Amino acid sequence: MNVNLRERKSDTLTRCSVCTSLREIMRSGDSEDLRNKSKKDLEAHYSYISQQRIIMETLSKQSRDPDSDVLVILSDSMSNKYSKLPILLSRPKNISDAIRVPMSLTTFQFALQNGTHMFTNFDYVLHQTLYKHDGSFTFSLLLDALTKAKELPSTLVLIMDSARPNKCFTMFGCLGLLLSKVTTLQRVFVLFPQVGHTHLSVDSHFGTVSSHLKETDVYDPKGEDNNKKLLKQYCSELSETLKMIPSVFDVVSDPTIFDFSRLNEEVNKTPGLCSTNQIVISRAADGNDSDGFNIYISSAPSISSSILFETSSKEKATKLFKVTISCLNTFIIAIQDTFDPLKFFPTFQIRSTDQVRKAVDNLLTVGGSMFSPLNVDNFDQSMSQYGKNVRKMQLRHKSIISAFGQIVTIINRKARKTQRPLHSTTDNEHMTIVNHLKRRGYGVGHLPKQPKFD
Repeated sequence: MNVNLRERKSDTLTRCSVCTSLREIMRSGDSEDLRNKSKKDLEAHYSYISQQRIIMETLSKQSRDPDSDVLVILSDSMSNKYSKLPILLSRPKNISDAIRVPMSLTTFQFALQNGTHMFTNFDYVLHQTLYKHDGSFTFSLLLDALTKAKELPSTLVLIMDSARPNKCFTMFGCLGLLLSKVTTLQRVFVLFPQVGHTHLSVDSHFGTVSSHLKETDVYDPKGEDNNKKLLKQYCSELSETLKMIPSVFDVVSDPTIFDFSRLNEEVNKTPGLCSTNQIVISRAADGNDSDGFNIYISSAPSISSSILFETSSKEKATKLFKVTISCLNTFIIAIQDTFDPLKFFPTFQIRSTDQVRKAVDNLLTVGGSMFSPLNVDNFDQSMSQYGKNVRKMQLRHKSIISAFGQIVTIINRKARKTQRPLHSTTDNEHMTIVNHLKRRGYGVGHLPKQPKFD
């Protein structure tokens, strides 16, 4: 079974290095044998990409199955050339692209049915330079997205591109922290599709968003627009405009962004780990993980189909967090955990408002009467807001520990998606049921017999 791979039309996007190199050799290789070998290699490469996509599509189907104990979340960020403010059907010459204010739009896409849509999209809209876009930023948005889930499985699958904020030790440490604090979760798969072949369903969502934005006037980031129930071209706030897109489930413009960078110093930095395309972070295989220490990490060079069948990987697992090894005597070596993730709490990430405010002030000065007092106020709010959870904690005079703890508590209260065991011998269970029915006189058809080999 293969997925058809089509050549892209002319655009400015970068291509897969393997594809471009092999095609170049096919065109200008030194010998016929070399050109023929490159053609076969390209076909093998396409076959691998096809299998990779089949695995991810199958995982998404499992995620939608209420009896499958897995949730798939895809994540990516849209190019800000489509979300710079203002977005105008007819933009005057004085509002050049250079003075427009860039906004970042990051989507966390749950592989769950949303009406007629096969995915549930949570869009996060923030000023591009308000926060540092690193592993802490990505994980903070993931935490917020998980608070919106109705149910939580034991297996979480994240599908992301290989950008540095996603593929870094801080992010892996954050996922280990998540496992230590959320009791339902048993393991997290992080899948990184082949670079150059990452155009997935999230990108299709971005295409829908960009097409919608081209048909409306958007002046500011966020606000309570009195006209939001009218035709889309009259909605002037970016957040409200996005909410009108049928495929968008929710829009968040004030998430709480934490700083988890200290975790980077507590993670075992296994050489070559960040060059692999499948990361597995899990609890101890023996189930003795009540202390929160037994978090392991393993990897595979490419996305493996073993994830579909809940089979264990042959890759060697190592402890995610650092340990201290000491010799008690000639024969006894003591291994002691030096980091307790249960006692770890992040700080708030420091916002960088100076650059944003300078860009906004410049835009408002050049635009003049184009922007209403409400637009100006909405811009100001978008820079000064600090996240819903943070504001609530400040009002209650509580600390950051309470802010982060509240999010963890919300996630821990989620209902279990299914009570089916994480590792289930499906074939054996099926045969047990069939044999039971046969003994009770029900017609269950022919049963498979154990072959006898010489």
